[in-house]
Amino acid sequence: MTTTYYEILEVSHDADATEIEAAFERKIAALDESDDTEIRRKQLQAAKETLLDDTARARYDRLHDIQTDSAATGATSTEEETQWLQWSAGPQIVSEWRRTLSMANTRGPIGMVRGPTAVRLVITVCIAVAVITALDSVMVVSPSLQLAILVGGLWLSYGAYEVVYTHQRIDDINSFSRSRFVLWPLIGIHLFGLVLLWIGAIAGTPDGGARFGTISFTYTVISVSLIGIGVGIVLSILLLFGYFDESDRNRPRYTFFGIWLIYIVIGYTQIGGIFSFETLLTTASIATSSPWVTPHIVGPIHIGNLVNVCIGSVMIISIFGGAVAQIWALTVIPWRDRFDHGYHIHPGFWNVAMITPLVIAAGLFATQSRVELGAHTPVAISPATIASTMVIYPVILCALYLCRRKVAERIQTTGIDR
Repeated sequence: MTTTYYEILEVSHDADATEIEAAFERKIAALDESDDTEIRRKQLQAAKETLLDDTARARYDRLHDIQTDSAATGATSTEEETQWLQWSAGPQIVSEWRRTLSMANTRGPIGMVRGPTAVRLVITVCIAVAVITALDSVMVVSPSLQLAILVGGLWLSYGAYEVVYTHQRIDDINSFSRSRFVLWPLIGIHLFGLVLLWIGAIAGTPDGGARFGTISFTYTVISVSLIGIGVGIVLSILLLFGYFDESDRNRPRYTFFGIWLIYIVIGYTQIGGIFSFETLLTTASIATSSPWVTPHIVGPIHIGNLVNVCIGSVMIISIFGGAVAQIWALTVIPWRDRFDHGYHIHPGFWNVAMITPLVIAAGLFATQSRVELGAHTPVAISPATIASTMVIYPVILCALYLCRRKVAERIQTTGIDR
């Protein structure tokens, strides 16, 4: 059975900061000079830091099924509050998945910039620039050699990071938590978008509706944003002159529905004129018979275009959003699996496997998308080819990782049984 941080410090589950600090000082003072003193010191330090951080402590309690008096008191809240929390926060598995992807222990965009992935990529670029600059003084560095140096720098930075980080946190593997971060929903979202693309291709659209979906998504985002800004200005003026109560709880709901109603009226009826989606399709030279639903007209509304825009937007979000989410997840989940569960997985390998195609694509763009594979064999790789590869690649690699993790689980279970 895993020893919890509360047991390490010998404090109750409801201990406050003063009690935790006192217990830590008492435990540190009681350490003797033995071989495992340093390991024990690190455990005490980790326990203190976790329990003194309210966010980390709440997550730790949740992962270890620890119930405190405050949690028990919270359980007596009204049914309406409980239902609201469930709808706003979602199931625990979704919450954990969101924390995994957002790296909740960082602080927004600044935390992402300072995160390990950004640091490793910066180190990669620095290594590549230094080596290329040094070689450029004595020889002509071809685009293919530049690309090779860039990939070599990437592998070096990721490999070094895994060695250093694993060495620093090797003691943490002795205390696993029971968290489980899911990856298969991201694969499902990605595959759903690919299925829509495949249906569009079967319907006879040359690109499966990719161009139509991109235009649909862009049109929706820009239109709703502009309408929202306009509605916000009008509401601000009305509030300023006191035409309705500012504390009205239903106002956000009415505003939301009002924005989308205006969007539908302008975009999918004759009222929109040059701003309608039909006009945009004509300007972009795209056939109005879009990939999924025939453009029926119900009353004044071009219902077919509206349905196709919804499908196209969902397709774009599923494909590219799923790909980005999988890329981000595979830079985080292998580390959580290793240190939360103790699986014998090399996170650096999976990180670099996911990032390498992106770095190669960036290198190809930087060298005009042209490398020489042989003496006189120039190979041009178009942006469309790179985009197509990156659409399929994440789902394949994530599926392979799930298989690898299943093997690691079985090996670990077998080892424990023995």
